[in-house]
Amino acid sequence: MDQDEKITIRISKESLAEIDEFLENRQDLGTRSEFIRSACLRYIQQSRMGQDSKNGKVCVKLRGLTEKWLEKSVSMGLYSDLEDAVSSIITEFESDGSFSRVIERKLEKFREAEHVFDKYENIVSDDRKAFQIKEYKKE
Repeated sequence: MDQDEKITIRISKESLAEIDEFLENRQDLGTRSEFIRSACLRYIQQSRMGQDSKNGKVCVKLRGLTEKWLEKSVSMGLYSDLEDAVSSIITEFESDGSFSRVIERKLEKFREAEHVFDKYENIVSDDRKAFQIKEYKKE
């Protein structure tokens, strides 16, 4: 006996066409139902990962070509899944010193910004809601 619950959802023709087009090139994702079920559960898992820093996991938003390159790498078998791909790349990033260089550049930019702010004692709002900046004079 089938223990799965059947639900009905409304989806625009455009969205459904987008899903069908995507699934045409990804037979490994199964049927529409399998894909939608998997996508919903993955969304929940990713949301929980972003909220659960105790596991040492964070949610990473991938954009544009980065996401496509990683998905292609996974589909080619270079990585077992997206989490493995991101983790492996970060490990490589750490081991070759790139991580330290990026952090050093960020710290340098912060120090430059901090130096600019050190020139000012404070910012005070006047009656017209405009700001007056008083120059800070070091002794």
